[in-house]
Amino acid sequence: MLRLMCILLLLLSLFSPLTLSQQQTQPYHHQLPFGPPPLVPEFPPDTLAPAPQQMSNFEIKHQLDETFAKDPLFARSNLNVRVDSRRILLNGTVETERQHQSAVRTAETYAGGRKIVDNIVVLGRT
Repeated sequence: MLRLMCILLLLLSLFSPLTLSQQQTQPYHHQLPFGPPPLVPEFPPDTLAPAPQQMSNFEIKHQLDETFAKDPLFARSNLNVRVDSRRILLNGTVETERQHQSAVRTAETYAGGRKIVDNIVVLGRT
């Protein structure tokens, strides 16, 4: 009887570490019923980034006036900007086509949905 109990204890001690080691080697995500948590939080598409803010007419005019006054490219030009809710009106004179194109491109960057009305005269044109 003693021999039988010793054999049973011996068998139990041999098989119990195998079952424990099998349980410990399973990957983490197999232990969770829903899988691992996502690495990046999921947001609905409309909350990923705030909507772009529209600049006011005054802010656009101010930005363009500042750019034309400070940029050395426009040092010898005479540009006037008017802005309303539908358009940006560019009036005045520049010396070169490069200045003209740069003035229009600069206005386009601030336009939003406004139309650019280009009344700039290039003095260097022949």
